[in-house]
Amino acid sequence: MAASSRVVDTNGWFEVKDNPLSRVGVFPYSGAQIGAPEPDKIYQVYRPEEELSDPECLESFKLLPWIDDHEMLGSEREGLTPAESKGIHGVIGEAVKFAGGILSANIKVFSDSMAKLIESGKRELSCGYRCRYEPQTGIFQGQPFEYVQREIRGNHLALVDEGRMGKQVAVLDHLIFTIDAKEALNMEPITEKTTDAEPVTLESLAAMVGAMAEQLGKVTAFMEALKPKEEAEHGSLDEEAPAEVDAASVVDAECATVDEEGKPAEGMDSAKVIASMKKQIARLEAGLKNGMDSGAVMRDISARDELASRLSVLVGTFDHAKMTKNDVDAYGVKKLGLTCEKGQEGATLAGYLAAVNKGSASGFMLAADAINKSSQVDDFLKVK
Repeated sequence: MAASSRVVDTNGWFEVKDNPLSRVGVFPYSGAQIGAPEPDKIYQVYRPEEELSDPECLESFKLLPWIDDHEMLGSEREGLTPAESKGIHGVIGEAVKFAGGILSANIKVFSDSMAKLIESGKRELSCGYRCRYEPQTGIFQGQPFEYVQREIRGNHLALVDEGRMGKQVAVLDHLIFTIDAKEALNMEPITEKTTDAEPVTLESLAAMVGAMAEQLGKVTAFMEALKPKEEAEHGSLDEEAPAEVDAASVVDAECATVDEEGKPAEGMDSAKVIASMKKQIARLEAGLKNGMDSGAVMRDISARDELASRLSVLVGTFDHAKMTKNDVDAYGVKKLGLTCEKGQEGATLAGYLAAVNKGSASGFMLAADAINKSSQVDDFLKVK
């Protein structure tokens, strides 16, 4: 029998998927059970595939009650036991199917008492159903038979002890109630798999991306530090991508966006964001292997940090972790209100800071919240 796993829901009730209920084969029945001429004789009865696989048979087993020990359920007027009197402990689900000679379905337990019986070792299942017995001789897989079961229609599923026969015979019209206790099928061993693990959601992926945000920031800063060298060798990186740009590049550009908390921006695919991060790291590593001067990069970073430290005295502390030295130059010029031609931000800021240092050495100092330029600084900037 195929292994199945128990799935426990929020109420603590467990469901077993694809559990066998009945099977094709030749099985022994007493004459009393099948209405044969000799009640005490044992007859070999064939249950064929065409009957178990019949759509009406499959439909009849859906949503049947699961009870403890056999009792043919139905109206008291017909001499049967009402379901409420017997007590229902579970149900056969609607995923009833036939494959490989086996009739199977999902089954679910509701009661604590049956769950405890199963845990204690009572795990054999037996179907109760109506069927018609047709006298017919033949051989199936080497086993001779004398009768064939026809028009199998489900009544209940029972949890039974091995060999328990239950009620012998009940007749309703041309169909005979049948209990298959002697061929009871075992449930799966107690090796449960539950659904405790949370499903993967956008929120859980976002949390993972958030955890990677710090590392991504460092990688981004390092790549930005490489930007001047790459531009010197390959031209501006800010130019509009050519029409023939490959699809992967477009995906990177569209999917690498994260918000301030490192989570994907609205509508972003988290998996693609993570993939984009990995691609950025791979490109960085490839660039270094292709001969980029990591020493020059580190010197550039060091110069950026020194400049940011000097500038902070005048404009206040600012986050420069993701800036290049050129970015810090442009930031300083803007914050100090300096004017210069595009591309001259570095020289202009360097001249301004040199003048400030010269003035400080002779007793002149600028306050960080004043930024008033002396005539000495103005004259210096005009010369520059």
